Amino acid sequence: HPDSQISKKGMSVMNSFAVDLIGKICNETQTLVSRVKRNTVFVHDVESACRLVLPAELSKFAALEGWLSFIISLIIMNFR
Repeated sequence: HPDSQISKKGMSVMNSFAVDLIGKICNETQTLVSRVKRNTVFVHDVESACRLVLPAELSKFAALEGWLSFIISLIIMNFR
């Protein structure tokens, strides 16, 4: 919403939340990859980590948005 604003403290809280969540997803991804003794992280590894870290409905939405972003980036790269 264009008329909505957030305070510096509110933005700081949101930033801390995002950094913490990304850290948890990265740690879970690292655990999944090391269990199968690989050095490469694939898309499905990150998707699986998201499904393990996030609650059910949020993980489904995150996976869908992640795939849409991935597909859009491929389309954009093909037009360059």
